[in-house]
Amino acid sequence: LEWLPQETIVFNHAQAHASLHIQAAADAAMIGWETLIFGRRGSGERFTHGRFCQHIALAIDHTPVWEERLVLEGDDPLFASPIGLRGEHSLATTWALRGKAAPWQDEEITALREGAPEIAWTRLYPTLLVGRALGDPLALQQSLRQAWLALRPLTLNAIAQPPRIWAT
Repeated sequence: LEWLPQETIVFNHAQAHASLHIQAAADAAMIGWETLIFGRRGSGERFTHGRFCQHIALAIDHTPVWEERLVLEGDDPLFASPIGLRGEHSLATTWALRGKAAPWQDEEITALREGAPEIAWTRLYPTLLVGRALGDPLALQQSLRQAWLALRPLTLNAIAQPPRIWAT
């Protein structure tokens, strides 16, 4: 499975909750990403009022292996915090899940870090790799696509042929 949606734009005054729950079999493989953009900076709009909540959960054979929640209020101090968004207005989370017979190896993770240095990669479970990035929305999109080029053969054993819709 590939879950590669376009960016979610959180408009000023939004009251939104996004939830993604993945139930995978032990031999399942998946690549996914979620990108959030707070406000429309190009139009001079910031996310100063409102609330956004995101919940991502992944279970393998009904056993939870990854769960996270993000809650941000408009003008939340986390937007500026060095342990938060560090002044950025967009962030991306990407993940790659491989079947139980193919745990992620250190040399594969090192190669991903070198090929997509803007993304901070962490092995959260032997077969689950999660990456995070902050930055300009267009740069994030480029970084995610670059990572996807490397992840697709490693995760899905498939050629990394970008979909036509990415060219539009």
